[in-house]
Amino acid sequence: MRKSMIWSSVIAALSVGMTVNAAERVSVSNANQDLNLMSKQGKVGVEALKAHFKMNKETEFARVKQKADRKGNTHSRFQQTYKGVPVFGLQVTQHQKAAQNKTYYAGHILSDLEKDLKGNVKPKFTADEVISSLKTKIDTKFGKWTNYERENSDLVIYFDKRLKKAFLAYHVELMAQDEKGHVVRRMFIVDAQSDRIIEHWNALQHFDITGPGGNQKTGQYNYGTEYPALNGTDDGNGGTCYLENTNVRAVDLANTTNTSLNTPYEFACSENTYQAINGAFSPINDAFYFGNVAFDMFDEWYQTAPLPFQLSMKVHYGTGYENAFWDGQAMTFGDGASTFYPLVDINVSVHEISHGFTDFNSDLIYSGESGGMNEAFSDIAGEAGEYYWKGSVDWFIGGDIMKNGDGLRFFETPSLDGASIDHYDEYYNGIDVHYSSGVYNRAYFLLSNMEGWDPKKAFDIFVHANQNYWTPDSTMAEGACGLIESAVDLDYDYISVYVAMSAVGAVCENSSTDTDNDSMSDISELIIGFDMEDPSDANQDFDGDGIINKVELLKGFDPKDIDTDDDGLTDSEEYNLYATDVTSADSDSDGMPDGYEVNYGFNPLNAADAATDSDSDGVSNLGEYLDGTDPTDASSVRTTGAYSVYDFENQDLTDFPTSIYADYGMEISSTYAASGMYSAASMDMTHNEISGSDLNFVSEEGTISFDLKISTEANWDFFYLVLDGQIAFELSGEYDWVTVSGPISAGAHSMSFVYVKDGSVSTGEDKIWIDNVYYTGLVVDEDGDGMDDAWEANNGLDPMDPADGALDTDGDGLINADEFSNGANPNVADTDGDGLTDGQEVNAYSTNPAMMDTDGDGVDDKAEIDNGLDPLVAGSDGTDDLDNDGFDNATETKYGSDINDANSMPQAVEYLMENFNNGAQGNWTRAAAESFVVENGRLWAEPLSNSKVAAIEMTDVFMAGQLSFKANVDSEENVDMFRLLVDGVVMGELSGQMTNATLSADLTQGEHTVRLEYVKNAFLSSKVDRVSIDNLMFLAPAVDSDGDGLSNGEEVDTYNTDPMNADTDGDGINDGQEVANGTNPTKMDSDGDGYADGDDLFPNDASRWNNNSGGSMYFFILMLAGLAGLRRRR
Repeated sequence: MRKSMIWSSVIAALSVGMTVNAAERVSVSNANQDLNLMSKQGKVGVEALKAHFKMNKETEFARVKQKADRKGNTHSRFQQTYKGVPVFGLQVTQHQKAAQNKTYYAGHILSDLEKDLKGNVKPKFTADEVISSLKTKIDTKFGKWTNYERENSDLVIYFDKRLKKAFLAYHVELMAQDEKGHVVRRMFIVDAQSDRIIEHWNALQHFDITGPGGNQKTGQYNYGTEYPALNGTDDGNGGTCYLENTNVRAVDLANTTNTSLNTPYEFACSENTYQAINGAFSPINDAFYFGNVAFDMFDEWYQTAPLPFQLSMKVHYGTGYENAFWDGQAMTFGDGASTFYPLVDINVSVHEISHGFTDFNSDLIYSGESGGMNEAFSDIAGEAGEYYWKGSVDWFIGGDIMKNGDGLRFFETPSLDGASIDHYDEYYNGIDVHYSSGVYNRAYFLLSNMEGWDPKKAFDIFVHANQNYWTPDSTMAEGACGLIESAVDLDYDYISVYVAMSAVGAVCENSSTDTDNDSMSDISELIIGFDMEDPSDANQDFDGDGIINKVELLKGFDPKDIDTDDDGLTDSEEYNLYATDVTSADSDSDGMPDGYEVNYGFNPLNAADAATDSDSDGVSNLGEYLDGTDPTDASSVRTTGAYSVYDFENQDLTDFPTSIYADYGMEISSTYAASGMYSAASMDMTHNEISGSDLNFVSEEGTISFDLKISTEANWDFFYLVLDGQIAFELSGEYDWVTVSGPISAGAHSMSFVYVKDGSVSTGEDKIWIDNVYYTGLVVDEDGDGMDDAWEANNGLDPMDPADGALDTDGDGLINADEFSNGANPNVADTDGDGLTDGQEVNAYSTNPAMMDTDGDGVDDKAEIDNGLDPLVAGSDGTDDLDNDGFDNATETKYGSDINDANSMPQAVEYLMENFNNGAQGNWTRAAAESFVVENGRLWAEPLSNSKVAAIEMTDVFMAGQLSFKANVDSEENVDMFRLLVDGVVMGELSGQMTNATLSADLTQGEHTVRLEYVKNAFLSSKVDRVSIDNLMFLAPAVDSDGDGLSNGEEVDTYNTDPMNADTDGDGINDGQEVANGTNPTKMDSDGDGYADGDDLFPNDASRWNNNSGGSMYFFILMLAGLAGLRRRR
């Protein structure tokens, strides 16, 4: 019996309507005009925010920081709270512009959060319980962590952008050591009511090693001669010196991973003779020096310390550790190995310190778009530090620490590293922050090289924005607005900033500047195409909709579109006449567009009329809208109804579009089905992505149910059922088909089937499947004949004729009513095409007339019946070989041969040769988010970012033989793997750097799935990170594929002939005859006399070739001998 799961009855109480108003992340900058107006009316700052956005009385905004800049502008940062609990990641910044005498707001608030939380901020689980549970889950996902150094937690309100819902949650920081003894630091967001992990990310902010490799040796230099002396301290007697001063401390970890060490390095003052390591002369001296350079840069340029505490530079972490990181308290550097010198140079040092600067200013979340900005700021700071130190830059990141090449990452064209992106259009959910940083890095390069700019001036606005405008969850476009506002504050050319940011796709759509004082910001005018120096365009009406341009811009309407939301009403009608939302096609969220409601006399601001039946024809107004009929005309009715059961046997997903919550939709799958042959499955995707579909429908009060199968990473990847904007059900792990059901109210509903992957690791098949979606409603049997009216209409029967249920329309021995109850087609005698009529299946054999293979053993029902097998019990029927021909019954069935005839076999692959000069010839298919492509006569894995997989598969029937190919690999040894798998089993793998390496696998006779995959690890990318193959060959050696008398093995291994061409050299004599005759089967003219062997009566005698030389009888005898020796091998 299939397991059943029932969700909470709270769903039954949901109001009628397509969506339920819930928490929403709202930009504050769009309300600046109204907020300034409210300020003039006496409501300022926090009070203006609360009033404008109609915030709940339990919502407050706590000031967390305030500072004045050198231009007299005052900048404040506010944290939103609800009942004293902070909203994670969302902040509002307030900027009192001295020159403009007005206030500008940026950032976001979370509105209506109390509806999601139901007013409750009391957690079900304690912080200790959540942390204990997390540790257990971590062990199964990341391996055993030990020596926990930090276990910090805060109760927060977290808005899940993917599910568009607010949760009471814990923000947890865990820092420990992994199984290799290295430091790990990770942030988690955990639902405080269910203990579910909502989100998590790596918080150890690496100077990540991602490019193709590269460096130039700097040569030895000495502090006190080439560069200023190290500003350390001594013990007062001049005997012992320490690498420590008020600003910086250098710590020697002595090649341990104990990051708790904090004692400054000491040495005899007479001479600092710290030993060299891995090609560097004194990494600890460099760390101390560059730490002081970083401090001095921030202090001199911005009159601030980079961190609110002493910089701690910890050197010689581990052994051969090729990375550096910021852990929230200190900068830690490895000594490198084969790829890197010790990771201490000006770029890396300032980079890591600047992660701390970000933590204590904007606190950009190190994930998603904000994570890319966070990483880019540190990259940019590293280059600014180089400019401060040398007065010039090389536009490479980490150029001085790499042993080969130019740098780790590139500013001018970030994509040169093979992974980073140059433009925001290339951004995708789940991209590593070290790669998405390319967007801002390139913008910094472009701006620095514009006329009137340099690296220092460009860095000025990045620092100012980080301090004053960016908020933890800023997007790249919002961050661009902060940069523009910073340029305004500093009296810099903000148009240049706009141009540079727009060039990389980070487009700000508004600003505080208004050169012509026409109430339209310069940036808005620039984007829309108005003149920012002509105030007259503000009062014009470009689109002629009755609303002047400045009002449209201020209100968020489109001044160049008469109907901004495309709902059938002009902007003026909505704004001035009906008071509907100009930017939303359905103001009351009842499922009917505003224009439709107005046209039929309904109220576009009252959702209740969706359930009303205005023409009393038995169908609600919303139902008529969905059916395309007239809701005011009782004679206008649907002729065919929608199905109440979706079993996907028609392979149609029209009613299941891509979900509003998802990156990808769902697809029809024949791999698994709860019944029948098909189901709907999530699409293949990578980490941090979502696949799902929506179903909008009208139902009666009753029950909705569906069958669900999931194969996911337990506790990390989740299936969600979202009903009317609320999560009604969730599941994670491995579950075979279960029936999920729950109560539902009458009316219109929106249902979303959503699969959400987390940021790392995949388990199981990484997929979910749904089948048999059923809901009460539109299930009508007016004539009482046992058949749904919609089903009757769809199959050409009369929904008002009770007699047609007893008819047998297709004459298959099964009446129409039984066809309906068995899921069969009343117009097709053999619905599933298995050779048995529907009547035979139901009445004689009890098999399923809608399934070719009732017991799912791979053998069709009729084949089982004809051969004395059991069509209702799988047993070993599929795996047995009834005719002993070497192919099991299921394989023969799948490939169309007779399971009981040894002479009838599947057409198996005997020989395959792929040199990829003309593409790929085999039936390869994509098997992962990334694939393989043919380039320059080789098959290449597509470029991969960390934690990703490129894979292709070929499933076919093979004779017994061997598959082999040559591979070139350039990857990180022992961490990035190129694998050959057969039927899911790894047959060989390669890693590191190698050319023309061989991988091979022996295949038994039968069906096999061959898979090629390249798997990238989650960390470094220090090599080219590409693999390619050539000369892929499968050979069944005992078979004679071309019938020339030579086996494939003989042809390839002995005679170097083509096993798929009986006459390799094209001389008119097949290869087997030539071998028997003693001629060369690869040479058209064996004796070199100018005559092809087929035309030469004496092919082994160059002195004669025709019968005039008396050789005809000799050749005839040779031919007879050759033919006698021929035999066909199979």
